[in-house]
Amino acid sequence: HAQPPHKQLAAAMRRAHAERRCLTPPRGGFGTLAMQKALMIALGRDGLADIVPTTTDSYTRNEQFAAAQKGIDESERLGRSLLNGFPIVNYGIAAGRELIGAIDKPAIMLTGTSMPKLTAEIGFASGYTGYLGSGIAYTTSYIKELSIADGIRNYQYLDRLAALYAEHGVELHRRQPGFLTGTNIPPCIAIAIAVLDCLLAAAQGVRHYGLELAQTLHLVQDAAAIAACATLAQEYLARKGYTDVFTPVTSLHWMGAWPRDDAQAATLVSYGGTLAAIGGATSVTTKSTHEAYGIPTPEANAEGLRMTRMAIYLARGIRLDGLADYEAEKALIGREVRAIVDKV
Repeated sequence: HAQPPHKQLAAAMRRAHAERRCLTPPRGGFGTLAMQKALMIALGRDGLADIVPTTTDSYTRNEQFAAAQKGIDESERLGRSLLNGFPIVNYGIAAGRELIGAIDKPAIMLTGTSMPKLTAEIGFASGYTGYLGSGIAYTTSYIKELSIADGIRNYQYLDRLAALYAEHGVELHRRQPGFLTGTNIPPCIAIAIAVLDCLLAAAQGVRHYGLELAQTLHLVQDAAAIAACATLAQEYLARKGYTDVFTPVTSLHWMGAWPRDDAQAATLVSYGGTLAAIGGATSVTTKSTHEAYGIPTPEANAEGLRMTRMAIYLARGIRLDGLADYEAEKALIGREVRAIVDKV
């Protein structure tokens, strides 16, 4: 309730969708509070990020909090991050609120986990107004020891928590994370998973649920996929009687292997912004020229944001509606998705 409107992600997504703008959230997480705070400030200030992230580390994702603490201690001792994200559970709510207080943008939790309960509770209580993850997509993408049924159950808890916040007057942005396998995914597979995760969230009372799609790097196909995803989600929600769920689409920069050459990587970053803008995505999750090497520096992360923002600006207002290849691709994706989801 205390967050000003411009720091509430749900409101920012609704405004961007209404105004046909494409917002720029990056990824980003480091192993200590000081490093994470500096990163978030840099992404908001130097990268001009519309949405500031906190990516959690792999130990936190798997509820290995003792190991995460060792990573914190070693990172503090050596003065560099030995974790691939921020261990928010170990640091707790006071530290989370310090991070939120350091930025003037909406913030989202990016957790990569099939066990979201603690990170969600702490993140929401800290002032994060968005949370990325879902029961089907993240369970299949990030863990082999947990059943999909258990992953769904864990995310039912999170989605019910988000709905509880809404009942108390706080609309949070829940977001489905695409279907991330590290390979090129046919749009129909990604959209089918997104629609099914969306239906699960709606059943728990969520009425603001973003959908993510990884880019295939084919302009016509990606634009058609974004449009088809939005239409199909609403189609299946309506079939289940949910007519009031807001489902903006986020496009993900290329999720496969990246080139080590900086110029080639920069082209992928820029092209990803172009794809998202022309496709009509409400936001695009950005990467940097460091993608092939590991966790980017704050400077490289901010540079990737600025590249993407410029590409979005140049492609603003361009749409493919009426183009024969686009319309045919969109119809084909629709037929493929319905064949999968109807069977499920």
